[in-house]
Order: sequence, then structure tokens, then C-alpha cells
Amino acid sequence: RAPEYPPESYMDYSALKEIIKILAKKNLAAVNSTTREVSLTAPPPTNAAGRQFTPDDSPLNEEDFYSCIDVQLGKVEKFTLQKVVELREALDGIEREVKEMQLKQGGGGGSGSISGGVSIRSGGDEE
Repeated sequence: RAPEYPPESYMDYSALKEIIKILAKKNLAAVNSTTREVSLTAPPPTNAAGRQFTPDDSPLNEEDFYSCIDVQLGKVEKFTLQKVVELREALDGIEREVKEMQLKQGGGGGSGSISGGVSIRSGGDEE
């Protein structure tokens, strides 16, 4: 991790890992038909695989995992967009300074170069 970036700018992989561990214990995809019980009374609560809940069962499910991923990606996206805005603002400021320097030097044109060979061009994107 870069120390200058807050923890909110990173995905919390440990939270995702914990959910994966819990879901792996649940064996969600496996349905064991030999352990199913038939009863004419109200059956005990079961999980998605048809197994009775045990003390080890967690209320977490696959949707919780996907929700966690969405939240984590949202944090990263928000941070990334914030950095893009900051960089664009900084670049705009530098471009303004370059244009002002060109005007002071009598260059006044739409494009020019900064010492060191960097070229600055006004207008749209290059193709």
C-alpha cells in the first residue's frame, strides 16, 4: 500500500477472504439427497442445499459476498475518480502557466514546447 493513500482507497481483501472461508464451509453447491428428511409436520429450517442448519452455519450467503465486492469496488472507484479530477485540475493549471509564459515571451500561438522537449498543444485530442 502507498502510505499517502487512505485505507478507504483499497479493497478490503481480508473481509472478502473471511466471507469466502465461511461460504466454503457451507458447501453451498452440494445437495446430499441421502440426508434429506421427509416429514408431514413443519420441517426444521434448512439451508439452500436442503441441509438442516447447524451451530456452524452462518447467515452469510453468496449474495453477501457479491454485495461486499460491490462495496469494495465502489470505494476504489470513488478514490480513483477523485484522483483523476485532482490530476486534471493540476494539469489544467500547468497548461495555463505554460500559456501565460508563452504570451509573456511573445509566442502567443496555440502550441509550443517547454524546455526539455515536452510539447503542449491547445485544442482537442490527437488522433
